[in-house]
Amino acid sequence: MGMRKLLLAILTIAFCAAGKAQADKNNLSVAVDFKSIAGLGRMQTSDAFQSYKSGAVTGSQFYTDAWCQGAVTTTANETISNYLLLYDKVRQELFIRPKDTNLVIQADKSQVKNFTLIVNNAPHLFVPSSVYTGLPPGCFFEMLVADTNYTLLKFTRTTFVRADYIDMLKVRNGEVNDAFVDDITYYVYHNNAIIKMALKEHAVRKALSGLSPKVDAFLDAHRNNEFSEQLLINLVTALNQ
Repeated sequence: MGMRKLLLAILTIAFCAAGKAQADKNNLSVAVDFKSIAGLGRMQTSDAFQSYKSGAVTGSQFYTDAWCQGAVTTTANETISNYLLLYDKVRQELFIRPKDTNLVIQADKSQVKNFTLIVNNAPHLFVPSSVYTGLPPGCFFEMLVADTNYTLLKFTRTTFVRADYIDMLKVRNGEVNDAFVDDITYYVYHNNAIIKMALKEHAVRKALSGLSPKVDAFLDAHRNNEFSEQLLINLVTALNQ
């Protein structure tokens, strides 16, 4: 039942011409199999993946440059691991593609307990915002530190920004492009409360002030280090020790 609920929408790329009739027949057979698992789905073309139409674009609406290995765990605790995944940061949607087919499945977010993307041989775990009270609804958060005491979450909201042709210097230098721009926010979950912060030392000190003397002690000890995401991960890890 978890699989049936998870795979709500089935999207397919248009079948090729007569020269690939046998391949089309195989894909159609796979499609029927997936419908038997997922129930009825809406059919769309591959255009459904991109939120822009044409032209040069910097950045990406997707977390990875291409489909990647990964796994999805449903709210029924069923794990799906033999699929390729693609995470859309703009629309906060997860797409699943069976290997060796052109079928694409859009996951029902309400049935996703978590999913993992394997990027450069490293796992990146994501959870839906519904897991924690106080987070923006309908979104996925990357879990950077998982612990029952202090949990560190990262939220990436990506927006499509049209090129600005008013800056003539950039125009002359050919630096004008539409772009996908990431806005990243970090959250610490502690004692059933969500604490929002930017990736800046003073912001972290202020947000976490009073929680533990370890915060100031750790940051003072690393005052000469660049304040990076990894340093924040190390800080929250230290709080859990």
